[in-house]
Amino acid sequence: MALFFSCLMVGLVVIAVWKRNYKKETIDNILSEGNKKEWLRFLFPMGLWIYDLLSKKQPAQNEEEREWAKALYVREDAKKKLQLQGARQMVNFWICLFFASVLGIAVSFLPDTQIQKTELERPEFGQTKDYSLTVEGLEEGDQTIHVSVDGKEPETQGMMAVFDDAFDSVKEQILGENESLENVQTNLSLVSSTIYGIRVAWKSLTPELLDDFGVIQIQDIPPEGVTAQLQVKLSYSMYEQYYTLDVRLMMPKKDAQYYMMLLTKQLKDENNNTKTKSIVTLPENIEGKKLTYKTVQTQPIRLMPALFLILPFVLYEIARQKRKEAFENRNKQLIADYPNFVFELGLMIQCGLNVRTAWNRLTAEYEETQHKCKGYQRYLFEEMLVTRNQIEAGVNEAAAYGAFGRRCRAHCYLKLGSSLEQNLRQGISGLEQQLDQELTQALEQRKNQAIQDGERMETKMLFPMFLLLGLVMAIVMIPAFMSM
Repeated sequence: MALFFSCLMVGLVVIAVWKRNYKKETIDNILSEGNKKEWLRFLFPMGLWIYDLLSKKQPAQNEEEREWAKALYVREDAKKKLQLQGARQMVNFWICLFFASVLGIAVSFLPDTQIQKTELERPEFGQTKDYSLTVEGLEEGDQTIHVSVDGKEPETQGMMAVFDDAFDSVKEQILGENESLENVQTNLSLVSSTIYGIRVAWKSLTPELLDDFGVIQIQDIPPEGVTAQLQVKLSYSMYEQYYTLDVRLMMPKKDAQYYMMLLTKQLKDENNNTKTKSIVTLPENIEGKKLTYKTVQTQPIRLMPALFLILPFVLYEIARQKRKEAFENRNKQLIADYPNFVFELGLMIQCGLNVRTAWNRLTAEYEETQHKCKGYQRYLFEEMLVTRNQIEAGVNEAAAYGAFGRRCRAHCYLKLGSSLEQNLRQGISGLEQQLDQELTQALEQRKNQAIQDGERMETKMLFPMFLLLGLVMAIVMIPAFMSM
């Protein structure tokens, strides 16, 4: 793990140094225009490089982001704002990965917490729990053993008989780590089936030497060895055949493998003999060798690097969702402001003002309000200011009103912009009547939107109401149960 996080940290530093001058002038201009003081300013070129790279890989998503930026930053350079946001996100991404690598390197050197064990907890009936133990006291230093503990059972379960025919193949299959059946030093690997789907059943004729599972029962084997016998039942459909197999048991070497074999046997016997108990007691010694057991307990801090690796992706998605939500709120705000806008514009036109004069008066009132209330912003009037500035810059007035409707993106604004454009281009009369009709439709639309919002709020309130209901039930029922 330390190697992985070391490579990650080196890679992050190399990228930051390599791209330290990428579009540096662009970054300086963006930050200077907004009077931004970023304490990680030196990482922004690298962040902008990553952002540009990802934008090329995801053109559809990048186009959507640009559309959101154009709608949200009406009187600002949307491209620069988007670049600054993207660079800042990628810098945060880089920082999270860097801290993840530093933390990963640090925790990789932490020692594992070992807890001494004298017994193993048995799981519930029908389950099996695996334990990994470090055993001290055997030959050749510490050894690792894996123990499977069966679930707590009310009584012992028997074995099923198994499969038929090729006796010679069976004799080769059961050898395990032994060279031949004439020199058996370790337990046999008895099989339950063999070639062609033949079932095999085993029965020891000398259980004091070798049990039905092929486990050697005798410990003091003479140098010349002893002969054990196994009865083999091979069966297939309605047919069955019995064979007698002679096995020559020889004294195994007392090495680490030998002691592990004895320990495994004792653990298995303890597991089988104590199935009605809640715990399994571990053997304290093997042939005079004192044993201690330990399990590795993973420290929660080791999970922190993984969290830091995931955090950048979460932050990126949260920022994107916030921009999407801001775009949706902007559209809702435009729809909500439409009736008042149409009413005020129509009223001024009915009083004898032309469209341009009425437009300038509305924007002037907005600028005055904005000057008094710092931070006040309405997207409708921001778009109107853009339209006013375009007209003052020499853009055709009718075309400017049409562009205003398209920038607002809502159907009602498109219709209004088209009506104003036609009125100026073709001199069509009846603009006051059109505005009155638009006002009636806008008020009806606002009424329907209010009903829909109310229904959504009722749905959102269901969950808190259920929580309150559960709390009330708990307050009533808990004292009643405690008094019983």
